[in-house]
Amino acid sequence: MKKIKYWILAMLLVPFGAQAVTVDVWMDPQNSGPYTIGDNFSVDIWASWDVALVGGAVKLEFDNSIINAVSSTMNISSSLVSSNGVIGTGVVNTIGFLTYMGSFAPGTYNVATVAFEAVGGGVSPLVVSDAANPVYGWEADLGNFNFESFVPTFTTQGSNPVGSATVVPLPAAAWFMMSGLGFLAFRRKRAA
Repeated sequence: MKKIKYWILAMLLVPFGAQAVTVDVWMDPQNSGPYTIGDNFSVDIWASWDVALVGGAVKLEFDNSIINAVSSTMNISSSLVSSNGVIGTGVVNTIGFLTYMGSFAPGTYNVATVAFEAVGGGVSPLVVSDAANPVYGWEADLGNFNFESFVPTFTTQGSNPVGSATVVPLPAAAWFMMSGLGFLAFRRKRAA
């Protein structure tokens, strides 16, 4: 009977209801390019949240026939562990942070920087979403060692957290023109 009383008392001390948490995520620049094949560029991932957090992770998806991720750097320093992200085919997954020594106060943070190389012509979407990683799960710090896991609601100033990168291949005509000019210069030098 005493165990039941303590269990009921413990349940009364736990706050009821989920706390609404909004995580705003955006990229800077939102739309990048145009680039030519072989160019390198980077995109910063920014986030803001309205409650103290102890952890979270995002992933960035793209079209790997147009751009390839070269590196990813986590810009939030964490007291426990952080992940620069795992670069895969068309994705940088688990760009995350986790701390239990304090928390990240509500505010705006430059979460990570992802560097790319342009590899093919076209427009690649850049899509940021929840990494759904069990280690770097999104958790709100409710105080007194009380943490609440949640699924984030990503917004970007009222729209989806989607950007794009445009790569314009150097036209074949330009190659022909440059080779023709080179040939003429060679012939002129030889004739002199």
